[in-house]
Amino acid sequence: MLGRSRRRARSEEPAAIDPWAVPEPWRGFVRQALGAQRRFAQAIASGPPGLLGERLGADTLSRLAEGVQHVWSAARQGAVLTGAGPSRTAQLSEDLHRAQAQRLGLGPGAPPAQAEAAGREEEAVAAQLRAARRGEAAVEELTTRLRLLTARLDEAVTSAVSLNLAEQDGVALAGWTDPVMSVVDDIDALHQGLIEVGRPEGPLAGGPPSLPPTP
Repeated sequence: MLGRSRRRARSEEPAAIDPWAVPEPWRGFVRQALGAQRRFAQAIASGPPGLLGERLGADTLSRLAEGVQHVWSAARQGAVLTGAGPSRTAQLSEDLHRAQAQRLGLGPGAPPAQAEAAGREEEAVAAQLRAARRGEAAVEELTTRLRLLTARLDEAVTSAVSLNLAEQDGVALAGWTDPVMSVVDDIDALHQGLIEVGRPEGPLAGGPPSLPPTP
């Protein structure tokens, strides 16, 4: 599977993960991902030597660590977007109402230049409000996606650990890491989508992100 074999070159050290650096619900997602990583690592360390720990388990643990880093990155981005959420929308909504009232209050006899300036101001505020509402929608979608992915990751690790315990005669059961790898691939896809929408030429250049489709 392509997602399982690709390895990206990294020029920087992984960012230190601190769940308490972000508010809820992002903190909970990061803690759940870290907990899954910790349980998987413990299962590998306590398992018998051989194919299980030295190959499949070690490779999956490495990919899982990358996935947890991506959850952390998405959580930080979500926290930033949350900070520009409902309060910003409410303020812009009030500003738009004032701009509309100002334009309507000019009356039919107002100088054309004044009416044109009032119209431009109203449209500028309206554009900002539309962008802020898109941001709220993006935060809601990202919250839903991370909640689903971290829950799936937790379930996949539980399944893999059970298969680890069921190992027979020191031989790893075929495909025992598949569920974990599958979820990590989906986390990777979300991470790459967030990178793309954050580029200077991407959607964030004109407003908040539109997340990639759910895998």
